[in-house]
Amino acid sequence: MISPASPCSARRSLGYQTDLAVLAHQGARCSQRDGYLAVQTPDNPEFWWGNFLLLPELDARTPLCEWLARFAAEFPQARHCTLGLDTLEPPDPQVLAAFTALGFTLVRSSVLTAHQTAPCRALPPGTELRPLRSGDDWHQALNLGLALNAANPEPLPGYLPFLEGRLRLLRWAQERGEGAMWGAFVGGQLRSSLGIYQGGHQGQVALARYQRVETHPEWRSQGLAGGLVHAAGEWARAALGAHILVIVADPEYHAQALYQGLGFSVRESCWGLQRPPAPEAT
Repeated sequence: MISPASPCSARRSLGYQTDLAVLAHQGARCSQRDGYLAVQTPDNPEFWWGNFLLLPELDARTPLCEWLARFAAEFPQARHCTLGLDTLEPPDPQVLAAFTALGFTLVRSSVLTAHQTAPCRALPPGTELRPLRSGDDWHQALNLGLALNAANPEPLPGYLPFLEGRLRLLRWAQERGEGAMWGAFVGGQLRSSLGIYQGGHQGQVALARYQRVETHPEWRSQGLAGGLVHAAGEWARAALGAHILVIVADPEYHAQALYQGLGFSVRESCWGLQRPPAPEAT
């Protein structure tokens, strides 16, 4: 795990600080380099945001080609390229333009926090909210993730090995008592899921960070995600000693409004750049 003295433990961005804490539960290594942080998850090389460089910011003093060379040196087998920005301000438009011209997309996220969430609304009959327990629970989580990727207008390539690796590492972290994957089961079938794990500290205040709130397309708008967020948050306050709950959302997606309705408020914006693998030739 990341210790208080680790280069990963104190960041300007609360989003990246809690990201790195959760990645540490998955076996990630953080290495301080000259001017950036290299984050590597050896057990899941397909995890774009588990294998990335965290930069203080983007500026014109460091040429784009130098960041690409540094990424290639840290991750010689990677086909993706991901750069996190440990800043609360958006990148300079002129510097950003050089990256977008090479196929990078600017990723903006909202970081929301709450001390406690509001009670959820009524759920479908037969709903059970609980941590994943059995092998079948985890297998259902894999199938749910695959179904969601397949339902995307542009399904991500190489998703199965990434998802298998992610769930395996999160399951091990759960077995060590560092958090848990939760599910909303309706009639015994997993219809919505999320993770919540120790997210480090701010001073003496313990943080808990949510991971990937996902609901099957046919079960959306029935309160399952909100019910899970609330139940898992109450569990984290009791079992993990969390005083602040942290969740990250796409500001252009309706989930942010859902979280705000549960008692979260926007704390900051989080920025990154990603370039997915080039399509394989056929």
